[in-house]
Amino acid sequence: SNLNKLFVANLPNQITKDDVRHLFDKYGVKEIFLITTKGLPYAFVTLASQESFNRALQEMQGFMFQDHKLFIGLPATKDGGGTPQPYSSPRTPTPGGSGDGPNQQSGSSPVVLCIANFPPETKMADIVELFSSWDPLEVVMAKAESSGLRPYPHAYVTVANRDMAEAAVLDLNDTYFRGRVIIVLPVPEKCKK
Repeated sequence: SNLNKLFVANLPNQITKDDVRHLFDKYGVKEIFLITTKGLPYAFVTLASQESFNRALQEMQGFMFQDHKLFIGLPATKDGGGTPQPYSSPRTPTPGGSGDGPNQQSGSSPVVLCIANFPPETKMADIVELFSSWDPLEVVMAKAESSGLRPYPHAYVTVANRDMAEAAVLDLNDTYFRGRVIIVLPVPEKCKK
């Protein structure tokens, strides 16, 4: 089964199964498949436990081995996945993030971001495209009320979790979009629409 199995790519050409075993030894290796017949070698490494699997995913991603930066991912699933998925490491939930509900991990609930200061003629499709790297779950365009004190257009984009939200804010806040510097910030819990 694919339980606790890692996909490891971008390995050097001369790599041996022993090299792969040494790389992952400290995580408790159960099984290694090394494929060297199709271009650059890649491997499937099955680890002893879910915990060591999670650690290896986080610690070995981008690890330099003989001048090759390793790519660690999850094996493609049999049901039509096709290519291995890059893995974004789960952050440990920060203290104080426990107000989401009794059984939700603070890092995994959807987060709403507010985007402001883009040009008034911006379409929803433009915002969707802007956020395409973060797989937006929902995009809501909010037209400012003409009677409002701050009549600029803004939008709300929902992404899957806090990690994606933080990455989107880091990448997009204070950047130029169609000639304006846009503002991208998480919406505080209390003002969610």
